[in-house]
Amino acid sequence: MPVQKRTLMWVALVGALLIMGYWAARPTPQARAATAIQSPTGAGPAVDSAASGKTFAVRIAAPGARQAQSVFRVTENDDVTIHVFSEQSGTVMLHGLTDSVAVTRNGETTVHFRATHTGRFPLHLHGEGGSHIELAALEILPR
Repeated sequence: MPVQKRTLMWVALVGALLIMGYWAARPTPQARAATAIQSPTGAGPAVDSAASGKTFAVRIAAPGARQAQSVFRVTENDDVTIHVFSEQSGTVMLHGLTDSVAVTRNGETTVHFRATHTGRFPLHLHGEGGSHIELAALEILPR
């Protein structure tokens, strides 16, 4: 078999394998991980983000404690509600999407908005004394 023909066959085979690999592993909006968020009391899951797709819960740990971080996924134009339970005071902000919302120590607040922009947006607590704590990330997928 001539070298040129053999090279062409190898290129076609490698290309077909790459296409099949991408097809098998491609991301889809329907493939959302079921992320269970613990309730503020730690009694069990408060919200299953895969089931609701629109309502989530975040618990802000006491100052100095380890903060769990989650990724929430919704689809463009969804109404989104995030319930925030906090063991410290400050303001909660979903950068690029919402204004700051005040939360008191051992209090709770709700952030509600329509997901009009796609992308990944960080949810932060701007606490007393200038602390800045990453709480979660919101991923808004195209419709």
